[in-house]
Amino acid sequence: MNTELLAKLDSPDTRNAALATLSENPELIDQTICEKLMEIIAQPESIENTNRFASLIEETEDPAFIQPLIDKVSTAKLEKAPWLADYLYALVMLLDEREEAYPAEDTLVHRLGDWLLHTGGGEISWKSGDILSNLSNPNTQDYLTKGALDQRLFHLTRIACLSGIMNLHREHAPALLEKLLNDPNEEIRESAKRAEEFLQRASTD
Repeated sequence: MNTELLAKLDSPDTRNAALATLSENPELIDQTICEKLMEIIAQPESIENTNRFASLIEETEDPAFIQPLIDKVSTAKLEKAPWLADYLYALVMLLDEREEAYPAEDTLVHRLGDWLLHTGGGEISWKSGDILSNLSNPNTQDYLTKGALDQRLFHLTRIACLSGIMNLHREHAPALLEKLLNDPNEEIRESAKRAEEFLQRASTD
C-alpha cells in the first residue's frame, strides 16, 4: 500500500488524491511517507488544499517537518504565497510541541518580524508573532518587544509577543511590563499583571 502511495505522491497528477487518502488515514504515514511529504513541502504550488496538507503535517507531531517548513517560509514572498498562512500554522503547532526554542537564522527572524509589524495585524501577523516566540535568536527580542507594544495588532498577537519576551528574553521583561500595565486594552493589562506577578514570585523562590 505504501509503495503505491509513494508513487502517487511522487506524481503531480496523482499527488492530491494521495494526500486526501493520507488525511483520511493518517495511520498510513511511515518514515518513507514522511520523507516524501518533506519534499512536497517545497512544492506548495502542486498542492490543491494546503490547509488540509498543513493539518496533516501538524497531526504527525513530527519535529522533522520544522526545518522543511522554515526553509520554504524563509523564501516566501507574501504577495505570491497563498499557501503561507497554512504553512505558518503547521510551523506554529510543531514549534509549540517543543520544550526549547528552535534555533533560527537571521533571515527567518527578520522576515517574520516584518510580517508581524507590517501586514496589517491579521492572520500572517498573528502567526508570525507565535513563531517568533518559539525561536532562539537574539534578534527576536526587538521584534517581540515592538509587537507587544503595538496597539494596532490583535491582542492575542501582542500576548504571544509578551510570552516570547518572558520565555526568551526575561531580562527585558520588567521594562516592557511597566508600559503594558497601563495599556488601553484590558486583556493586555491583565496579561502584563500576571507576568509581573510571576516575576515577583520567581524572585522570591
